[in-house]
Amino acid sequence: MADWNRTFFNRCMVACILAAAAWVGPAFGGPFTAGNLVVVRVGDGSTALSTNAAAVSLLEYTRSGTLLQTISLASTGTSALTLVGTTTTEGILQGSSNGQYLLLAGYRKNAGQADPSVDASTTTNRVVGRVDLNANVDTSTALTDAYSSKSVRGASSDDGTRFWTSGEPTNPSGGLRYAGSLGATTSTLLGSYSNNLRQVSVLGGNLFTSSGTGTPGRSVFHVGSGLPTSGSPTFTSSFTPDPTSQYQSFYFTNLGSGNNWDSTGFDTLYTAGTNSNALFKYSFNGTSWVLNNTVSLAGIMDVTGSTQGTTVTLFVTTGTDLESFTDTAGYNANLNGTFTSLATAGSNYVFRGVAAVPEPGPLLLSGLTGLAMAVWGRRNRSRVST
Repeated sequence: MADWNRTFFNRCMVACILAAAAWVGPAFGGPFTAGNLVVVRVGDGSTALSTNAAAVSLLEYTRSGTLLQTISLASTGTSALTLVGTTTTEGILQGSSNGQYLLLAGYRKNAGQADPSVDASTTTNRVVGRVDLNANVDTSTALTDAYSSKSVRGASSDDGTRFWTSGEPTNPSGGLRYAGSLGATTSTLLGSYSNNLRQVSVLGGNLFTSSGTGTPGRSVFHVGSGLPTSGSPTFTSSFTPDPTSQYQSFYFTNLGSGNNWDSTGFDTLYTAGTNSNALFKYSFNGTSWVLNNTVSLAGIMDVTGSTQGTTVTLFVTTGTDLESFTDTAGYNANLNGTFTSLATAGSNYVFRGVAAVPEPGPLLLSGLTGLAMAVWGRRNRSRVST
C-alpha cells in the first residue's frame, strides 16, 4: 500500500471509530465504561438500616476502586425497586449473556416501609430490574406470583427480554422461576418450589444456580439443558454438596485444561461461602470437581471476575467493602493471591452484588474495519479514474 493510501486508510479508521463511538455509545458504554465494576449499594446514607425496605443505588468503580458515578433506582412509587436493608442474600447483580444489561431483583415497596419480604407478592410485587449500559432502568417486570412472603434474591437473562429468578422456597411460588417477557406479571416454576436458591446465571447458553441449604443441596448447579423455560429440569451438582457451607455467588471460567464439565466449557469454579467467610476454588479433573483450597474473608457475599490466560482477577463484596483478588496459580492449583480493599460502603450503607461492565465484542471492530475499507476503496477508485 502506498504511503498516501496507508495514511488515508488510517484516517478513515480513526474517523469511523469516532463516528461509531457516538452511534454505539449507549449500547457499549454510555454512562458505564466497559471493563469497570458496578456494585449494588443499599441505603440512603442517613437512615440506619433495618428490615425495612431500603433504597438501592448502582455504583460504578474503576478496577482500582475509583468511584465514577452513582445511579439511584426509584425508591418510591410505581417504578420502585427496593431491598431489605439487613438481608445479606439479596441484591445479587448479574450481566445478561448478550452483554447488554445488568440485572437484579427486588421489591415494589417504598423505602422506609416495613419488611417487604414478608408481604404477599400480590401486594408487594417481586421486581426484576434491568439496566442497560446507557444507565436506562426498567422495572416493569413485576411478578405477582413469585416468592410470596419470602425473599427474592437474583435475576438473570440471555437477552434482556426474558428472565430467570431465584429466591427462597415457598409453596407454590418459591424456587427457580422463569418470566417470559419484559413487563411480565406472572412466572413459571422450574422444578420444585422447595428449592432454596441464591445466585442464578445465564452463561454461554446454559443456566446455573447456587444454594446454601439442603434443597437442592449446598453446591453450584447446572440446570437442565440449554435454557429451560418449563417443567422440572435436572439440577446437576458441580462439587459434591457438603453438609455445612452456604454458597451464594460464583464465577466459572476455563483455564485451558481441556476438561469440560457437563458440556458447559468450564473447568474452574470460584465461589463465595457466606457462613464459611471464605473464597473457594474448585477444579474439574475430567471426572469430578476437587477443592483446591480456600482463602478467608470475613463477610464475603458476592463475586465476579475476569480471566486473561491462566490469571484470574476476582472482585468480591462484603457488607462494607469492595475487594480484589488475583489468582495466578492456574488450573488445579491452590489460590495464591491476597485480598486488597478497593472501596468502602460508608455509614448507613451496605454493599451487596457486584458485576463487571461487559467489554465491546469483535463485531464492532470488524464492522469499523469494513466501513474504513469501503471508504478507502471508494477514494482509491476515484483517484484511479482521474
